[in-house]
Amino acid sequence: MKLRRHQHIVYVLSILLAGYFNNTRRIYSLCLLLMQIILVSLSFQGFKQQALAVSTDPEHRFELALQLGELKIAYQLAVEAEVRECLIAFLNFPLL
Repeated sequence: MKLRRHQHIVYVLSILLAGYFNNTRRIYSLCLLLMQIILVSLSFQGFKQQALAVSTDPEHRFELALQLGELKIAYQLAVEAEVRECLIAFLNFPLL
């Protein structure tokens, strides 16, 4: 079956766009992974407050909030997540 010129152009464009969207998803996933690595690196280097400010991962934010003594943030994250382990960790957090 021979394609007409405009059909061929549409076919080629659809292949290119499919590749573009697949690559876009991969790039986005890679950016999220790199961001998480940077945030963990920040927290290990002692910049926990800055890592807490920019982190988007609820579990990582919860751990940072507990480590920094930001109990309001930790409690809010635990309630939002409704994770039993988070609530238990929050309740077992030693108060001065």
